[in-house]
Amino acid sequence: MSSDNGGTWIPDSLTGEVDFHLLEVAGSTMVGVAANLGMVLASDDRGNTWSSLEVPNLTGLSLNPATAGEILLASAGLLMLSTDAGLTFSPTEAPPGVFLVEWSSSNIFLATGSTLYRSSAIGSPFVALSQEFTNASHMAALSDTVIVLDDQGVHVSDDGGDTFTLLSGRS
Repeated sequence: MSSDNGGTWIPDSLTGEVDFHLLEVAGSTMVGVAANLGMVLASDDRGNTWSSLEVPNLTGLSLNPATAGEILLASAGLLMLSTDAGLTFSPTEAPPGVFLVEWSSSNIFLATGSTLYRSSAIGSPFVALSQEFTNASHMAALSDTVIVLDDQGVHVSDDGGDTFTLLSGRS
């Protein structure tokens, strides 16, 4: 836990017990992939108590920053939605082959290895953005800023994915 924007960190929950390889937080809700346990854990009380979720194998996971309990995950090329804090997941409309997902306060971003998609909300269509990527492997989004890591380097957009700048190349 950090109270100074990441300047210092204080162990808070499950220290020494869980190796989170992916941890998403929205309000008091936390969902994380516990790699050492081979499961997904969730907390709705800022990490005081945790429960395991029954989820399919996943490649991407993101929480709705505006609505507690809504979770998107990418699994086997499909987008799955939970509206009950991960108790159940159902397929939702998305382009095929999706394996990364990020839910910002203004957009939902999905990625395949080469294409990034954007939608303003669940149920709204996903639109392919013009920038192509080479083996996109990671993605992060905050409001209209989206960052994609691929074989060429780090690509950053501050306009919701309309344009990207390559910040650094990979060697």
